[in-house]
Amino acid sequence: MINWINLDGVSIDTNGILVNAHADSSYAYGAESQNILKDNEDGWVSYEVNQTGKTRLFGLKKLPYDASFSASSLGYGFKINYRNQLYRVKKGYSDLLIDTVATGDFIKVGRTG
Repeated sequence: MINWINLDGVSIDTNGILVNAHADSSYAYGAESQNILKDNEDGWVSYEVNQTGKTRLFGLKKLPYDASFSASSLGYGFKINYRNQLYRVKKGYSDLLIDTVATGDFIKVGRTG
Protein backbone atom coordinates (compact mmCIF):
# COMPACT_ATOMS: atom_id res chain seq x y z
CA MET A 1 0.00 0.00 0.00
CA ILE A 2 1.16 3.54 -0.69
CA ASN A 3 2.28 5.63 2.25
CA TRP A 4 0.67 9.02 1.50
CA ILE A 5 2.13 12.15 3.10
CA ASN A 6 1.44 15.89 2.93
CA LEU A 7 -2.31 15.40 2.58
CA ASP A 8 -3.94 18.69 1.64
CA GLY A 9 -7.73 18.77 1.33
CA VAL A 10 -8.03 15.02 0.77
CA SER A 11 -8.57 11.93 2.87
CA ILE A 12 -7.62 8.28 2.40
CA ASP A 13 -10.32 5.61 2.21
CA THR A 14 -9.98 2.06 3.58
CA ASN A 15 -8.48 0.89 0.25
CA GLY A 16 -5.73 3.52 0.35
CA ILE A 17 -7.39 5.65 -2.34
CA LEU A 18 -7.24 9.44 -2.09
CA VAL A 19 -10.66 11.06 -1.81
CA ASN A 20 -11.25 14.73 -2.58
CA ALA A 21 -14.28 16.01 -0.69
CA HIS A 22 -14.29 19.38 -2.45
CA ALA A 23 -16.88 20.17 -5.12
CA ASP A 24 -14.50 22.01 -7.43
CA SER A 25 -11.92 20.42 -9.71
CA SER A 26 -8.98 22.49 -8.53
CA TYR A 27 -5.46 21.08 -8.41
CA ALA A 28 -5.06 22.72 -5.01
CA TYR A 29 -5.82 19.44 -3.23
CA GLY A 30 -3.76 16.29 -3.17
CA ALA A 31 -1.04 14.27 -1.52
CA GLU A 32 2.41 12.93 -2.18
CA SER A 33 3.74 9.42 -1.91
CA GLN A 34 6.63 8.88 0.45
CA ASN A 35 8.22 6.63 -2.18
CA ILE A 36 11.26 8.37 -3.64
CA LEU A 37 13.31 7.31 -6.67
CA LYS A 38 17.03 7.72 -6.07
CA ASP A 39 19.33 9.12 -8.74
CA ASN A 40 19.63 6.71 -11.69
CA GLU A 41 16.88 4.47 -10.27
CA ASP A 42 14.09 3.20 -12.51
CA GLY A 43 10.53 3.52 -11.29
CA TRP A 44 6.94 4.19 -12.20
CA VAL A 45 3.53 5.19 -10.90
CA SER A 46 0.22 3.86 -12.18
CA TYR A 47 -3.38 4.91 -11.75
CA GLU A 48 -6.62 3.02 -12.29
CA VAL A 49 -9.42 5.29 -13.46
CA ASN A 50 -12.05 4.76 -10.77
CA GLN A 51 -14.38 7.60 -11.69
CA THR A 52 -15.16 9.54 -14.86
CA GLY A 53 -16.35 13.09 -15.34
CA LYS A 54 -13.80 14.40 -12.81
CA THR A 55 -10.50 16.17 -13.34
CA ARG A 56 -7.41 14.23 -12.21
CA LEU A 57 -3.69 14.91 -12.31
CA PHE A 58 -0.93 12.44 -11.41
CA GLY A 59 2.63 11.56 -12.21
CA LEU A 60 6.23 12.05 -11.13
CA LYS A 61 7.78 15.19 -9.70
CA LYS A 62 11.13 16.34 -8.47
CA LEU A 63 11.95 16.98 -4.83
CA PRO A 64 11.50 18.90 -2.62
CA TYR A 65 7.99 18.17 -1.43
CA ASP A 66 5.63 21.07 -1.99
CA ALA A 67 3.37 22.42 0.70
CA SER A 68 0.66 22.99 -1.91
CA PHE A 69 -0.35 21.25 -5.09
CA SER A 70 -0.62 22.54 -8.63
CA ALA A 71 -0.16 21.31 -12.16
CA SER A 72 3.16 23.16 -12.32
CA SER A 73 4.64 20.94 -9.58
CA LEU A 74 4.34 17.85 -11.81
CA GLY A 75 7.40 16.99 -13.90
CA TYR A 76 5.91 14.22 -16.03
CA GLY A 77 2.51 12.63 -15.86
CA PHE A 78 -1.06 12.74 -17.04
CA LYS A 79 -4.14 14.87 -16.72
CA ILE A 80 -7.65 13.54 -17.18
CA ASN A 81 -10.20 16.31 -17.67
CA TYR A 82 -13.93 16.26 -16.90
CA ARG A 83 -14.60 15.13 -20.51
CA ASN A 84 -12.45 12.02 -19.82
CA GLN A 85 -9.73 13.20 -22.19
CA LEU A 86 -6.22 12.03 -21.32
CA TYR A 87 -3.40 14.56 -21.76
CA ARG A 88 0.34 14.19 -21.32
CA VAL A 89 1.76 16.61 -18.74
CA LYS A 90 5.35 17.69 -19.17
CA LYS A 91 6.94 20.17 -16.76
CA GLY A 92 3.53 21.31 -15.56
CA TYR A 93 1.90 21.80 -18.97
CA SER A 94 -0.73 19.64 -20.66
CA ASP A 95 0.81 19.57 -24.10
CA LEU A 96 -0.62 16.55 -25.93
CA LEU A 97 -4.09 14.99 -26.14
CA ILE A 98 -3.54 11.23 -26.12
CA ASP A 99 -6.93 9.52 -25.91
CA THR A 100 -10.09 9.25 -23.85
CA VAL A 101 -10.38 7.07 -20.75
CA ALA A 102 -13.08 4.96 -19.12
CA THR A 103 -13.56 3.49 -15.67
CA GLY A 104 -11.16 0.56 -15.19
CA ASP A 105 -8.43 1.87 -17.52
CA PHE A 106 -4.86 1.74 -16.18
CA ILE A 107 -2.43 4.57 -16.90
CA LYS A 108 1.29 4.38 -16.12
CA VAL A 109 4.21 6.81 -16.30
CA GLY A 110 7.78 5.78 -15.58
CA ARG A 111 11.35 6.93 -15.43
CA THR A 112 14.42 5.07 -16.61
CA GLY A 113 17.63 6.13 -14.87
